[in-house]
Amino acid sequence: MVRFLSPEWFDQIESAGQEQPGPDATADPTDHLSLHQVVTGTPDGDVAYLVMIQAGRARIERQPDGAHPVPDADITITSDWPTATAIAQGRLSTQKALMQGRLRVRGDVARLVGRTAQLVGLDAIPASVRKNTTY
Repeated sequence: MVRFLSPEWFDQIESAGQEQPGPDATADPTDHLSLHQVVTGTPDGDVAYLVMIQAGRARIERQPDGAHPVPDADITITSDWPTATAIAQGRLSTQKALMQGRLRVRGDVARLVGRTAQLVGLDAIPASVRKNTTY
């Protein structure tokens, strides 16, 4: 078992990358979206990662210095540890967290909203990692 957002969790995601499905043949390969996510107050301090979506596939890449913005990210989403774990466990929806002011979003929000249909069902966390994650 690995703790959510720990260095070991990111290592397992990288190792399990080959489990992820290939690109969607019907998706536009030039259309992409990058989400810079920052989670504050984790047991390991502030943690940041990129979720990159392209050709109907999502992948996660840990960022070495969590507090700094990624200049080419379309959106930056910041939350605290309790909010991030509640969302990851399905105990809190992203929409509810936004309405409660528990997520801070900056960047090209229209770009994100315009891709809502693309995002439904995408999961950047391989199933083998998800089932072995603790919070």
